[in-house]
Amino acid sequence: MDKKKTNKKAVTEHQYHIDLRWLKQEGYLHQGGSGKISWKDSRPVHFTIARSQIILEYSSWLFGFDRGGVGLNQTIQLGFTTCHFGGTRTWFFCPECGRRCVVLYGLNRIFLCRKCQGLAYACQCETKYKRTMRRAKKLLKELETSIHDKRICKPKGMWQQTFDRKVAEYKMYEDLLWELYE
Repeated sequence: MDKKKTNKKAVTEHQYHIDLRWLKQEGYLHQGGSGKISWKDSRPVHFTIARSQIILEYSSWLFGFDRGGVGLNQTIQLGFTTCHFGGTRTWFFCPECGRRCVVLYGLNRIFLCRKCQGLAYACQCETKYKRTMRRAKKLLKELETSIHDKRICKPKGMWQQTFDRKVAEYKMYEDLLWELYE
């Protein structure tokens, strides 16, 4: 197995976050839109959209500080870009660095972009063995088979050339997994 040290950064998947895509999908992304975002283990974050900003209201208890639950407010600027085929795309501007982003992560009492919070994606912390295993499983899923099947059959509708390429790629990952395991 791969004995390299893994990256000890916190990962985005385990953090409180506010996602613009979710806000749009739920119909909140308009002037005067307001609501709340809740997680299982915390108090909610209330938000209001006014002009080109979103105002967040939450208690410090959200992050485990100040058991009294001090009220906090954070204003985050929104940016807009036009799309090639019409419409606009909305962005958060990170309060710390000003970078455009779609998701802000809550850590240490404020919501900032992934880079300012020092977060990594889970796949960035994987060992070479786990990364190779994930890729091999993804190929098997595309080939509509499992790791336990002895024979790989071409899925209906898949071109033979595509099937041959995916099988060859899977066999390469399988060989690499055996090398890494030893």
